[in-house]
Amino acid sequence: MDATKGNIYAILNGNKQFLIPVYQRYYSWDLAQCQFERISSI
Repeated sequence: MDATKGNIYAILNGNKQFLIPVYQRYYSWDLAQCQFERISSI
């Protein structure tokens, strides 16, 4: 996978398909894990 610079609009706009590997599909976040304080502490 190659990384490139881009803006968020270009990333989220358009006809794209994001593939999530099987080993990551089983993880799910609840609201508690999505709090900004928790994410910023990582």
